[in-house]
Amino acid sequence: MKGVSRLTALALGVLALAVITAVIPLAVLARQNPLASAGTGLALGVPFAAVGVVVLRRQGNLIGALSLAFAVMFLLSIDAGFYLVARYRLGRQLPLGPAVLFVQPLWEVALAILPLIVLLFPAGRLPTRRWRPVLVLYAALWALFLATSYVRAAGAVAGHDIRVDTGGDLTSAAHGTGSTDRVAAAGFLLLVLLALSFAGRQLLSWRRSHGERRQQLKWLVSGGAFSVVAVA
Repeated sequence: MKGVSRLTALALGVLALAVITAVIPLAVLARQNPLASAGTGLALGVPFAAVGVVVLRRQGNLIGALSLAFAVMFLLSIDAGFYLVARYRLGRQLPLGPAVLFVQPLWEVALAILPLIVLLFPAGRLPTRRWRPVLVLYAALWALFLATSYVRAAGAVAGHDIRVDTGGDLTSAAHGTGSTDRVAAAGFLLLVLLALSFAGRQLLSWRRSHGERRQQLKWLVSGGAFSVVAVA
């Protein structure tokens, strides 16, 4: 990855800047206060984007790419939400409304990336091969949740019944039955447990570390705690 790190950093950095810059005009278009509606997204996205560019340019490992990807996905979802509110709640004649409906769920991808950064820190690779099945299960669960969101979006588009709430989330698609809701809740609980196992692995590593490595993990834990509070 080091051979393309500068090009990757530049391309993703420019994309992140464009997505960040689009927040304010899209919020105004949706008649919302940018700081009130997107303050958390900016507080998370801007630092992650900046750190991602620096890490990619200097080290070229996967952590930098994941940090940038988180920022782009999270803020792109916010931008899409504003666009959908303007299009489907305020009735503005904007093009590509149904297509943007498939961009808004990218916040799910962003949230899936955060625990991965914790697990792969600092070298951008799995600590041991034993984590591979755990990572596969984690990715499969998130892929299932994202697929569910896209099925709902496709159903709304096919039925010509697109309605969104004030955050741009789809509300017109039918919700699951009690049994499917329980399965979804169980799957989400498993995702939380897997994410906690990633953090637990780093906590054990911190207890055994010294010097620079210990300081790195301390900053990782501090940033992770801030991110969890902000997302919540």
